[in-house]
Amino acid sequence: NAEMDALIEKIEVELDKPKRKAMWKRLQEIYVEELPVIPLYFRAEAYIMPKWLGGVKPTGHQYPTSLWVEEWQAK
Repeated sequence: NAEMDALIEKIEVELDKPKRKAMWKRLQEIYVEELPVIPLYFRAEAYIMPKWLGGVKPTGHQYPTSLWVEEWQAK
């Protein structure tokens, strides 16, 4: 679902709590309408990085990794 994909991307970077809450509400409505199963667990990761550091890409898995540290650079 394109709307769901867009919401997931926006939720990760939205800092305004009421806006984020509204996005989560809509995301859950889409879940109810379209998913054939009930998710029992959802894990969200927060990554905080200094503005001067570039080339860092979160893995999207449970734990961050430094396997590609050679791609990190000062901006």
